Amino acid sequence: MPKGKDIKRISTFLTQDELEYLDKLSSKAKFTGGFKLSRAEILRSLVKAMKELKVDVSKVKSEDQLKERILKAVK
Repeated sequence: MPKGKDIKRISTFLTQDELEYLDKLSSKAKFTGGFKLSRAEILRSLVKAMKELKVDVSKVKSEDQLKERILKAVK
């Protein structure tokens, strides 16, 4: 957990597949010479990356639309 930051707890719902994906990312980091990352660390990193990408969320009406905007911002 980041030190010296005002951290807030949130609750969210993810599918089993999404949870397994986060766990696989965590394990891959650990078994390739890095550290095991918590689900929270992975999600915080995704939020930070989105902030840097400055994703245009204007008129977004669904998760799928948001995903497409994120992918577009990455390219």
